[in-house]
Amino acid sequence: MTFLRDALPYLLISVLLLLAGVIFVVIEADNAALTWNNPTLNEDGSTLDDLAGIKIYRDQSDCNDPQLIATLGAVESYADIDVPSGTNCYTATAFDTSGNESAYSNKAYKVVDLLAPAAPDNLEIN
Repeated sequence: MTFLRDALPYLLISVLLLLAGVIFVVIEADNAALTWNNPTLNEDGSTLDDLAGIKIYRDQSDCNDPQLIATLGAVESYADIDVPSGTNCYTATAFDTSGNESAYSNKAYKVVDLLAPAAPDNLEIN
């Protein structure tokens, strides 16, 4: 029950962000579960009726040079497994059947610490 009480505020914040159309990352060990809302409009405000899919990008800094890691259909989630150690920045774009690609979405970050501490030294028996 303590876990549920402690996790509830984070769950509510996640739901609110999802409803607002914000891409976010669920933290699980060295995996990143990304979710988003697909666009329903073109950039000019007209109805988007030919969404082909979503492209997911990752960069190990501040998304200054994001690299394509996945090209998906018109889904609204993606699991990146075995995320590299360090700070990972994610962003996404939408593309239509004509190949037009949107601007990048907002950024979402995942910090992964896969580095073990150094071994103890000076172990002695007295």
